[in-house]
Amino acid sequence: MGHGADSNAVGKVKWRFTAGGDIAFGCALGTNGDVFFGSGDRYVYALNTSTGALHWKFKTGGYICCSPTVGNNGIVYIGANDGILYALNSETGRWKWKYNTGQQVRTQPAIGADGTVYFGSMNDYVYAVNGKTGFIKWQYKTGDHVLSGPALGHDGTVYFGSYDRNVYALDGKTGQLKWKYATDFAIAAAPAIGPDGTVYIGSWDYCAYALNGLTGQLKWKYRTKDIVDTRPALGANNTVYFGGWDNIVHAFNGSTGLQIWQYPTGDGIRSNPIVGPDGTVYVGSYDGNIYALDGDTGGRIWRYHLGAGGTQASPAIDDDGTIYIGSKDNTFYALTGP
Repeated sequence: MGHGADSNAVGKVKWRFTAGGDIAFGCALGTNGDVFFGSGDRYVYALNTSTGALHWKFKTGGYICCSPTVGNNGIVYIGANDGILYALNSETGRWKWKYNTGQQVRTQPAIGADGTVYFGSMNDYVYAVNGKTGFIKWQYKTGDHVLSGPALGHDGTVYFGSYDRNVYALDGKTGQLKWKYATDFAIAAAPAIGPDGTVYIGSWDYCAYALNGLTGQLKWKYRTKDIVDTRPALGANNTVYFGGWDNIVHAFNGSTGLQIWQYPTGDGIRSNPIVGPDGTVYVGSYDGNIYALDGDTGGRIWRYHLGAGGTQASPAIDDDGTIYIGSKDNTFYALTGP
């Protein structure tokens, strides 16, 4: 199926901020009116969402290759290539604790209902640490690097993938293995969990998978023409959206795996799509654009060119509909529709 008519409308810049390095990964919104992201200059930034003014910045010991997560406790959790997961006070930017894995931490942390922080490391482990203290609760060893950020099921199950090709389901409290499912190649994308507990995840074997969250049984798989390493986004009517190295934004039925629409961009997609409250799908591409697509038809509502080098950063959306996204040219944008 094709997509609806494209609009030539261009998004508007509310403000922009220049960091000291590229902003290759996603951002997170705090409850305090700040947006947080990491940069290639090793700093974590906190900007005021209304003005783009710098609130604080914190220097880590390594390039930052992941998105932060903000806890209900106001702590910003983010990993860096120095092997450390940092817990930062969102108001001051001072560190509360650090957990050193010894190898690059490149997954976006997930936070359990009890405040436990789950994350993976290039040392092949997934960790569960106390979000207040940074003390370890458990660790689980896979057969290869973990770049696939964990996602939590409704019952607290921890789901993630590994470069060892497997999707894992672990008990969130104990770290015991519940099940694993083997794909045909490495997994670097985080999963998304559907309302019914289905686990949606992409693999370097060119496929997106839907697995039963309780048993790990395959429901269906959807084949593309290239690597899939974006986290799927879930829309209304059980629609699932993801982008691929095949340059395409895919929309398919989460129950059946049947394609609803495809939207071609000019280059590969490593930006995790997000769905706005009105069902609009926002996604960045290496072609330099961020796209706003109609979630039902795939028609382009607007786009904005983010500059040379494109973006693999994942956008975030505020309550007022402002879109936040970083780019390879060291610029962080707050955008609105035309």
